[in-house]
Parts: sequence; C-alpha cells; structure tokens
Amino acid sequence: MWSQYDENLSANPFFKEIHENHSDIIEESSIKSWIICVPRNGTLDASEVTADIILDHILVFSEECNDNHYFTLNNLKVAVEAYMQYCLGRKLMFSINTVTHQKDGYLNKIIRNSSDIQYQHLGIENYFSDVILTAKSKLNQINSYWTILDKTECLKKTLSIIFESGKNVKSYITSDNVLQILVFLILKLNVNNWFSNLTYLKEFQFSIENSDQTEFCISSFEAALEFIRSSEFWDIKNNLHGHLESGEIAINFLEKHIKSGDTKTLASLPIMSKNEIDQDMCHPLCACINCQNIIQQKSDSFDSFIPFGEITQHFLIFAACLGKCEVLEFLLNRGVDINFSDCFGKTSLHYAASRGLQNVLLLLINRKANVNLTDNEKNTPLHLASLNGHENCAKALLYSSPDVELNIGNSFGDTPLILASRWGYCDIVKILLENGASVIVKNKRNQTVFEVAPNFYIVRLCEKYSARQYKKTDKIIEFSNISLVTSQQDNCKSHGIRPKSTDQFKKIELLLKSIENNDFPLTCFYLGYGNNNIQTVDGNKCHPLCVCDKCKNEQFDDYKDDNTHASINVNMCDASGYTPLHTAAKFGRTEILRLLLDSGALPNVKTFKTLYTPLHLACIEERIQIVRELLKCGECRVDEQDAKGNTPLYYTCAKGNTKIAEILLSNGADCNKKNFAGESALTHSEENMQFGIFRLLKNNAQSWLQKDTEVSSTNNLF
Repeated sequence: MWSQYDENLSANPFFKEIHENHSDIIEESSIKSWIICVPRNGTLDASEVTADIILDHILVFSEECNDNHYFTLNNLKVAVEAYMQYCLGRKLMFSINTVTHQKDGYLNKIIRNSSDIQYQHLGIENYFSDVILTAKSKLNQINSYWTILDKTECLKKTLSIIFESGKNVKSYITSDNVLQILVFLILKLNVNNWFSNLTYLKEFQFSIENSDQTEFCISSFEAALEFIRSSEFWDIKNNLHGHLESGEIAINFLEKHIKSGDTKTLASLPIMSKNEIDQDMCHPLCACINCQNIIQQKSDSFDSFIPFGEITQHFLIFAACLGKCEVLEFLLNRGVDINFSDCFGKTSLHYAASRGLQNVLLLLINRKANVNLTDNEKNTPLHLASLNGHENCAKALLYSSPDVELNIGNSFGDTPLILASRWGYCDIVKILLENGASVIVKNKRNQTVFEVAPNFYIVRLCEKYSARQYKKTDKIIEFSNISLVTSQQDNCKSHGIRPKSTDQFKKIELLLKSIENNDFPLTCFYLGYGNNNIQTVDGNKCHPLCVCDKCKNEQFDDYKDDNTHASINVNMCDASGYTPLHTAAKFGRTEILRLLLDSGALPNVKTFKTLYTPLHLACIEERIQIVRELLKCGECRVDEQDAKGNTPLYYTCAKGNTKIAEILLSNGADCNKKNFAGESALTHSEENMQFGIFRLLKNNAQSWLQKDTEVSSTNNLF
C-alpha cells in the first residue's frame, strides 16, 4: 500500500482529469500560486471526479489580515479549558459541592428561613420590582452552565440588567443598590450550591485573564453571600415579626400581651364565646333591631372579653410563631382547637416546625396535636422541618411521636428525605434514614434521593442505609436472649433496669440518642419533665386544691402530669447496659448529668459486658467536669473495678491526664490497687515512663503511708 504513494502522477485519474479537461485551472494556479491537492491513486474513480470536487481540492491564499486581527496561544488554552470544563462539568461541580457542603448547608438554612424578607427590609425601592424579575430569571440559569465562561457571562448579564434599570428610572445605580438586589435574588432563588459556584469561579480559572468587569461581578457575588452570613443580616431577620391582620380592634390589644407573654392579663379577661352571644339573639342569623342592638353592645365592650372564635384560634398560631409556651398553655386550657389551620392550611405545629421552635413543638405534641396534618401544599410538619434545616425539630417529631409519616410526599411528590437531601442537610438526612426513611421513593419528576443529592456525603449515607438490613428487630431478639446476660448479672443490683417491653426498649434508645446529641429539651421530655416556669392562677378557684371543671379551666396545667405515664425510668438501660448516666458521662453532657443525678440516677451502675461505671467512661473520655460532678454526689465509688479489674485511676494514668488523676487521688483513689493482670496504676505509669503522673502517685502513696504510720503509733500509745 505504501508503494502507491510514490506513484506516477501522469497516471493518476484526478490529475489526468485536470490536465485534459481543466487546463485553465492549472494555468490560474501557476499564476496565483494556488495549491492543488492531488489525492493518491485509488481514492477516487475517474467517473467521480467532477468540477466541484476539483475546486474542493484547491487551496487559495486569502488576503492578509489587519494588524489587530491575530490569534495567540492563549486562545487555544481557553478553548481547551472550556472544552474540558464542559466535559467534566457535572462531575467537577459534584466534587466541589462535596468540599463546600458545610458552607452551602449553613447558607441554605439561612435562606430557607428568610422567606419573609421583602424589598423594604433590604432598603430596595419598589421601582426595581420589574428589574428584579428579569434579573431573577437570568441568574436562575447559573446551574445550567458548566464552564467558567458561561457562568461568568450569566453574572455579567444579571448585573447589566440591574445597571440598565437606572436609565429607565432616571436615577443612578450605586454599588450598594447592586449588593441589595443581589442579596434579594439569592434569597428568592432555589439554588442550593451558591458557595460551590463561587469556589468554581474563583479557583478554576487558569487560562482566562479576568477583566475589571469580571472581577467586579465575582466580587459583588461574593460580597452578597458573605452579607447573608453576617450578623447585620441576622439582625434584619430577627426584626421581622409576623402580625395577624384583622379588622378587630381587640387584636392589637391582645397582640401586645401575647408578645410579652403576659398570661396574667390574659387570664383576667373573661372569655365570651360566640354561642353566648347567639343565645341572646332570636337566631344566629337574625337581623332584627333587637338583635342588632345586642351585637352592637357586645362589640362596644371588646376590651372586656376575648372574642372566642376564629380570631382566638389565630392567636394560638401567633403565640406559636413567637415561641410563647405560657400563652399556648393558656389558650389550650381555654379550649382552643390545637389543630386549627389558617388560610394556608398550616397549624401551630407547622409554624413551630418551620421556625425551629422545639419547645413549642414538644408542647403541642404532648397536647396531642396531629403530626401528619398537611397544609395547602401537602407539607407535613416534618416536611417543613426538613426543608428549613431544623434538626432539633425533626428529632422531636421523630422521637416523640411514633405516628409520624416518613415517606409521604407533598404536592410535588417530595418526601422529607428528598427535601433534606436537596438542600444539603446531612444531619437531618442521617436522622431520617435511621428512622426508616425510604431511599427508593420517587417524586413527581421521577427523581429519587440519589438524583437530587448535591454531594458525596449524602449519597454515601443513602447507599449505606439502603444496602444494610434493618437490624432493630435483631437487636430486640438479641436483647431478650438470656445467653447474653447471665442470670447472675440479671439479679445483680449494680446494673440498670432492663426494659420490659419492645416499646420501652425503643424509648430508651431514643433517650440515649437525645443525650448523645446534647438535646436537653428532648431529654427532659423523655424523662417526663415539662415547663416549670408556668405559674398557676388561683384567683377564682373554690379552694387551692380544687379540681372541678370550673377551676380546671382557670389554671395553667403543667403538662408534666400528662406525660408521666410515658416517661422513662432514669436507671433504665439498653441492650449493652448503658444507662442515661453512662451516656451523659461518656459524651460530657454536664447539664444533663446534673439533672439525672438530681432525679435519682445511680452513680455506680455498671454496663453488662465491660462493667463500666459512669466514672470509668468519664476517665476514658477525659471529661474533667463530669468526674468532678460524679465525685461531688458523695455516693460514687472511686475505686470500682471493671471486667478487667481496672479502676478509673488506671484509665486516667493510661491517658496521661494529670488533672483528673489529682481529682481522683484527692477523693481517696488507691494507686496501688491491682487489676486482674496484676498491674496497678502506679506500676503502669512507671513502666510507660509517665514521670509526671508517677511522681504524683508516688507522693500520694507516701503521704498515705505516713498517715497510716501516725495512726498506728497513736493507737499503740493507748
């Protein structure tokens, strides 16, 4: 084949056709220095050579370009870079999302909880409204581009729309106006990876030389994101207070007392229900003169009663939005419907979940609020808690109410798991998966949680929980298996109380998890403690201890009594023998540990297999404050041994913690007490060359020896 390249040109059919029938082309080529490209023999048949094909094989020199028209190697670099970004864009953005997932998750939570912000809150004039709509549609396309050039161009066009608005309104556009509008656009767009886009624009430009305009666009974009995370924006957010709009004059009068939580004033106002007014009328719809006078008289005295009806029902939502638990208790005790919904279909529980008010949420759940009611968009309270990133409320809903629907979809078919995944809330995703959320449910766009997950961590969580089997049943069977715990351990008083039912086993697991997460309100809820700040109004009671229907309605009942039947014994343990005190000691939850000790938790209770006491765990995890609190209670045995015979002091020496060692020694710890391997804390520190602790232990041992000698000599004298 290669020999055909060195051929006789006169025998080539292409050249023969030109030479015989197109001699004018040969002459013109010689005059104008054209180049005729002759294909090798066998490429074309003689019948295929036409005039058009001949002209296609002639290279004609173009006229010389102007001096300002030239190409450099940078153009090639930009082209290659843009091509690579386009090919790798999706995977590259996914990787950047993974790196910036914490920043994006925090920003998304702020954005989702700032939906009430309007133009005036950011100082934007109303005449920018049309401009904002146009700029919003342009900036919303930023995630549809994969290259730096396209994303930068998207920002440029967005800012140019804002600057051009100054010509229409005949006013100047300042950089402050640009920042305000950019902040508003970011808050109102459903983009879940703003910091990822910023990182991409700043860190992945290698060949493009940024102009001043490009630098200004990126800097403005970054400034807007940082402003949303700043304390100044936080102040703007906190100054937003929702007001109930109504024509009733009594609304303004009562709003003030609800905001301040003034239940005494509210309690002093007698309630007049609509039924009481209707009883004096001919019939509820009567419009005679006599009935009109009755209505007028009642309306004139608005400041002497609370109008019981839809207005009062709205006050329940208003108090829930403000987090006023005392007012909620007052209204609920007066018979207000706890499941009342407003024009958006939202109940008090919806608002508490969407605003992250865990105390209000727990109160409403305890008062038997329906946790599965949906609003006009088919969102349950769990949907709203997951959408707005309120981990504490999601935990409260899942741990406090066994009836919560995990896999129900809203009007778009999105489950709480899909919403939490889309906005990058890893902690909420983990909680939902632990409680049985399905990863195979699809929304109305036919998307599963894997397709909406923005980063690797969420995908890995979903894969982990979808691959493994649900082991809770196995744990229960394993727990009930008598071979795990010997009869001697069952009868031993040093262990915690074993759950007697599957329900108790689930509850103790939830309690230990809430302690691990340092969720104090949820821990109190499981232990049966309510709000102790609610005062009782005894004004018109028959006598202080009266519990008749009349007096019941006039007092604020602490909801602790309603929950005591469902509370957990403070010394109950899980399958491994861990009690709440063990968990609090292990994770350093000082406040919870004090509550447990005050509630009667046993400080020397042991786990089943390892025989750890809470003091053992506190020393192993080096929790100094926990060690102090345990020893302060007076009943804690400082030299208690575990399954290996090790004392808390032994583990402290193994960790090399001098401060805890001093505390233990000052409380009478024995440094010479040996474990089952014949090793004491003193010998361990000496063998491992822990000279500081060894010196401390040796001095302590000598001081005790000296005291024993003095005591024995004194006894000999007598």
